[in-house]
Amino acid sequence: MDKIVEARERLKKAICVIASELDIDPGLTRACIQTLTKDELIDKYIELKDLRLKKENMRLVDLLIS
Repeated sequence: MDKIVEARERLKKAICVIASELDIDPGLTRACIQTLTKDELIDKYIELKDLRLKKENMRLVDLLIS
């Protein structure tokens, strides 16, 4: 059971890190994810990773255009 709790905490931390990279308030993010289920946490993590990738791709496109 401890491994499950530990994994959930690491996932929450990763979500907050990505949120801060995307200029989303990590404190607000932390509050919002407290009640999410395991599947919802995974979905949120994937969603934020996709957003981070899109942001990076847009930055690269902007560099190519400049």
